[in-house]
Amino acid sequence: MREFRPDIAVHVNNVAASVCDVKYMVSAKELSESRFKVLGYMHEYNAPFGALVFDPTHVKPISTVDSEVKENIEFLEKAMKHGGVIVEDKNKTLYIVALEPKSPSELVESREYRIIENMVERSVMGG
Repeated sequence: MREFRPDIAVHVNNVAASVCDVKYMVSAKELSESRFKVLGYMHEYNAPFGALVFDPTHVKPISTVDSEVKENIEFLEKAMKHGGVIVEDKNKTLYIVALEPKSPSELVESREYRIIENMVERSVMGG
């Protein structure tokens, strides 16, 4: 049986602080479903922070979806326009980062970088 693991797991003092799943070429439906995968990893690893990072230039559109997936795709499209979003609950934070290829100098000036930086800082500092 294949065991599923996040693409990235950040451990601080042997405790999972954050998990991350990265998508490159996926359909909008797969991307929509990936948020549940990240939330599952957060639960499994008891990590307070999780991230879904994807390249918005390689998300393949789909024509038929149910209403829940359609709503989430619309949400992800809005997130793409802003480079990403941070979704917080009382004890969990999900980062959704639409990361287009950029030069290093462009990246460090971007909103996407600030979102990822926020997750790393909070993971290392314990919240």
